[in-house]
Amino acid sequence: MFNFLEKSVLSWKKPKIIVVAGKEKEKIAETIYQVLKPHFKVGKNSDFLNKEILVLESTLQGVGFALKKSRLPILLINSEEKNLEKMIKELPATGYLILNSDEKEIQGYKKESKAHYLSFGFKEEAIFQAVNVSINSGVNFKLNYKGSVVPIWLKNTKEEEQIYGALAAAAVATILSINLVEISASLRSL
Repeated sequence: MFNFLEKSVLSWKKPKIIVVAGKEKEKIAETIYQVLKPHFKVGKNSDFLNKEILVLESTLQGVGFALKKSRLPILLINSEEKNLEKMIKELPATGYLILNSDEKEIQGYKKESKAHYLSFGFKEEAIFQAVNVSINSGVNFKLNYKGSVVPIWLKNTKEEEQIYGALAAAAVATILSINLVEISASLRSL
């Protein structure tokens, strides 16, 4: 993905990098992008010039290099995917590893990383937990984050699977100092 010039720019500018891995990575990356867009100069995949933050899919060639050159590397894993172990082990202690707590096969990754750890899902142990889910003309749920609860309304979907994208976006946005009320408002506009 990244040619020599692009690698040089990444090394020099050191944008914050978010890599999304696992099933539904395209939808989750898009949700993260949409939530961050009102607050930052955000690029997706190859759109990275003059951007503060890049949201990349794990299958793009060169994402490991981009994570290493990042000022704030974030690796978000929704489910098992090939070749993640190297990125997890190379994630610096200043970075973040975010895992879907509902996927048992990826829970061992948190032991392999020295990075900060966050989780999202429906289970009680999730740091970003969806509770009181209701599906009618859209998807409504409450986001519970460390005892703070905010309502989330996803009006343009009836798929419960979209909740994972919203939770993942909330985790990333919180790392980037966006408050829960602003996150809720951004998700409502999607």
